[in-house]
Amino acid sequence: LLTETPSLSLSDLSPLTPPPPDGPESLTIARVTPSDCVTSDQVAIGQPVRLTCGAVSVPPATYTWTLRGRALVQGTTVTIPLLMANGSGTYTCRAINGQTGVERNVTTLVTAVGVCLSAGAVAGIVIGAVAFLILLILLIFCLVKRSREKEKPLPKKQPVVNRSNEVEAKVRPWLDRHQQQNPGFNSVGGNNLDRGTPYTPYPPSLGSMVPSTFNGGSGSISVTQQSIHISTLV
Repeated sequence: LLTETPSLSLSDLSPLTPPPPDGPESLTIARVTPSDCVTSDQVAIGQPVRLTCGAVSVPPATYTWTLRGRALVQGTTVTIPLLMANGSGTYTCRAINGQTGVERNVTTLVTAVGVCLSAGAVAGIVIGAVAFLILLILLIFCLVKRSREKEKPLPKKQPVVNRSNEVEAKVRPWLDRHQQQNPGFNSVGGNNLDRGTPYTPYPPSLGSMVPSTFNGGSGSISVTQQSIHISTLV
């Protein structure tokens, strides 16, 4: 079966209602630069800079750029081909809705610098500075330790005691006394020794004197503990 489709005329279509004027709202600035400085507002001198402003507005807003109160361009984007030192400052984007009369402003700071340090370069500088500081501290510690070691007093050497004079001083009185009791005894040598006279022992602390040879010839008398030998002739 065939059915007839009713025809529609333009008068039957309801017109689209446009949205009411609104805005501008959510005004933002997008920055595009080739350099990646650690500080967001820094741009190397000689680099290009492009700033783009946008907002939500019905109807679309009109944009105007100014720098330090001086008008630059009208439009959403301001482009600086080569940033110079005098290009530093606060850039202001002003958006105006012609129907609502609402005006919004947003600003961004651009600072022209001779050298633009990236985050990686700054991190490298910080690491190098810390390493140098550690090495410097270690060097100072080693120098101080070495200086203190030099200042330590050297161990005192024990003096060498010459006991020969002490022994002689103790033995001499006994020799003199023995010579008086035995006129034939001579500690230096050369006289006859009375073979029938027994020797008087010396105090035990310094040993005793004993004849080494009888029956004539040369002999010696020893003080045993002090190893002092007195030569004589028999």
